[in-house]
Amino acid sequence: MIEHLAGGNMWLFIAIKVAIVAMVFLPAISVIAMFSIWWERKVAGHIQSRVGPMHVGGWHGWAQSIADGVKLIFKEDLIPRGADSFLFRLAPYMAFAPVFAAFLALPFGPQFVYEAGLNIGVLYVLAVLSVEIMSVIMAGWGSNSKWAIYGAMREACQMVSYEIPLGLSIITGVLVAGTLNMVELGYLQGGGLWDWFIFHNPFIFASFLLYFIASLASNKRAPFDLPESESELVAGYHTEYSGLRFSFFFFAEYAGMFIVGAIQASLFMGGWNSPLGPIDPIYNMLGYDPVAAGSAYFSGAITAANTFDGKAEAINAAGGGGLTGVGLLIINLYSVFWFTAKAMIVIWIQLWLRWTLPRIRIDQVLHTCVKVLLPLSIVTLLGTAFWIALVPQAGPGFVATTPLAVPYHFKLSESGENKLAINMGPLTGGGAKVESIQIGKIEGGTLFRIEGKDQKQIALKAGETITLKQFSQGLSFKADWAGDAKATPADAALRAGSIQLTGGTVITRAGHLLGSKSGIQWFVQIVFMLMFVGLIGVCVLIMALGWMGVIFKDPKQPPKTLFPDVMPVGRDVAFTKGKPKVEAKAE
Repeated sequence: MIEHLAGGNMWLFIAIKVAIVAMVFLPAISVIAMFSIWWERKVAGHIQSRVGPMHVGGWHGWAQSIADGVKLIFKEDLIPRGADSFLFRLAPYMAFAPVFAAFLALPFGPQFVYEAGLNIGVLYVLAVLSVEIMSVIMAGWGSNSKWAIYGAMREACQMVSYEIPLGLSIITGVLVAGTLNMVELGYLQGGGLWDWFIFHNPFIFASFLLYFIASLASNKRAPFDLPESESELVAGYHTEYSGLRFSFFFFAEYAGMFIVGAIQASLFMGGWNSPLGPIDPIYNMLGYDPVAAGSAYFSGAITAANTFDGKAEAINAAGGGGLTGVGLLIINLYSVFWFTAKAMIVIWIQLWLRWTLPRIRIDQVLHTCVKVLLPLSIVTLLGTAFWIALVPQAGPGFVATTPLAVPYHFKLSESGENKLAINMGPLTGGGAKVESIQIGKIEGGTLFRIEGKDQKQIALKAGETITLKQFSQGLSFKADWAGDAKATPADAALRAGSIQLTGGTVITRAGHLLGSKSGIQWFVQIVFMLMFVGLIGVCVLIMALGWMGVIFKDPKQPPKTLFPDVMPVGRDVAFTKGKPKVEAKAE
């Protein structure tokens, strides 16, 4: 849609892109980081029977992170005398830049995606996040401090090691989805909670847990926070940093936590979709059907439309709803809520674990990676591959009951050679296999010569339908327009038309969303969904019990421990008012 708004003006297109980055992403990253820092303190306070931030800003110290930011801006920026000034200064920016770049590929909603055409979205995000390790090494080496270099070496060892099980877990999810495009991942999971990829087989459910554990090490979170390890290394790789440079490392860490949660939400937990799927009351009120939206997307109709109204009409044509352009905009805002909520839940679990589990030794960190997570991730990958091969999966995505238009254009060159370019992106980008093709209208010509990947050529006349089964999946063919070869340079104008795909089955990755599933596949998805919901219910029950004393007894005091015999903390032990009473003892 940005191209449509720019009207073909390259400079206007760049200006709009830059404005989105400056006015949307930069404030969003700042807010997420500041909120997460405040939230970490509140979680720590409640878990350890403290109160956390309470004073700055009024209600629960909501402005504490803002106050910390202002303080860091005005703090003196120090550089150690023996430090490498260039590396020392560059490291904080190298920590923040890749996290910022990763945000540009996250799909916050069906249309709220900065780069929707990135077919390697998951790989791109992981690639740019891996650059952060360079910043840690530069910070440690450039600081000329033994504490900093020890922390940097630990981080390099830890991140490189854990990227292997992390990557294998992601490949397991990609194997089920069949795509690295993060937009397609969202559309493929629109059927509801029971249709999220995490529940598709037992092995990907295990991969979800392995990914989360590996992501803790990737983000330097407890119990894998050895690179900072304040009890051993003062603060690790950023020991010598102060002021604003110090804050960049923390911004990068908390923003990276959000990105890790966003990948987990996109690949396993339904992306931007509501857990209720088509029965969500907001969807029904606005006339939005996520399954129909998936059908319209993979048919190329949504991609071809340049406005919200046009995209809404494409969804209505696929599902018969009453969605409007304004309604689709509201759906995107609603999708931002769900996408952000899922990522923040992952962050909350990371915070919970930090203030619950003790830090493990570096040898235990590597043992966990090499001898536990790596073998398990290989088993889950192979298990998923065998599951897909042996258990009947969903059938074809959908059958083209109406012609699907694929745009083309041709230009008459000065030499009289007439070349035709066919844009198969809307279908081949979704993994389509075109079984038949028909030329609709030919401007002054009578014949197309179509060439496939295997170099085979087929002559096709106007109005003729031909089967293309001999071409491989994901067609990338070209055609020469064999029309009037005596065209003059004055006729060298861009002409447009469309090729109609008629009467054939278009097989896409939307198969599991739109096609029927086998009985065992449905059974596994329902069972694991119930297990997941039950686990969440147990966690909510534990939290509710923890708050019972606060809600019904003394709301001014922090909650008491659930295990007074093991951890006797709470109001009577850890928190008292006034001066302690001193009792005289008889001699």
